[in-house]
Amino acid sequence: MPTHTVKAGDCIASIAAKFESTLDALWDHPGNQELRDRREDPFVLQEGDEVHVPEVQGKQVSVEAGGRHVFVMHNLRCEFEVTLRRNGQLRAGEAWVLELEGETIEGTTRDDGTVRASIPTAARKGTLRLPESNDKFPIAFGDLDPIDTPRGVQSRLRSLAYYRHRLDGDAGPWTARALRAFQIDEELSITGKADEATVERLRTRYGR
Repeated sequence: MPTHTVKAGDCIASIAAKFESTLDALWDHPGNQELRDRREDPFVLQEGDEVHVPEVQGKQVSVEAGGRHVFVMHNLRCEFEVTLRRNGQLRAGEAWVLELEGETIEGTTRDDGTVRASIPTAARKGTLRLPESNDKFPIAFGDLDPIDTPRGVQSRLRSLAYYRHRLDGDAGPWTARALRAFQIDEELSITGKADEATVERLRTRYGR
């Protein structure tokens, strides 16, 4: 059984698309039990993780010679969701446009400020625009590291507007400063470190 070494920006959906598999077939495969136990979330993998890839089983179909036949290949998709806030307030009822390579999806944010869209599993990058406010957000699908890594903490803090620097995986002074600000707002012990209570609150606030 072949294996795939996770690279930056990979998640189970993008790996499934690469190997012409489905997300469930890949994630639920017995060979990936250890990975499931370690990561829990198929959309949050760590660079260097090993994913076992089952062989794709071909399908044979018998048809009548001389006839006209139609074969349908399903375009694999997965759900994308993000919650938008401005100054702590949910951005409900705002028109949005999600621009992907070769596809544009439009909608309106829900009452809870969320954008939900079905996107191709092979999508790697996109841009979310809000025409009314002229806001624009670049998105890298699958580029979220596990929360128990410094870069994973930085990513979540940046999405929550606490960390404004490069995602370098360095738990240095800028990360500590962002953690202290988050801890103050969440009424946690102010340590400047990603302690257990802070990580759990960060996971809850971010959503994963």
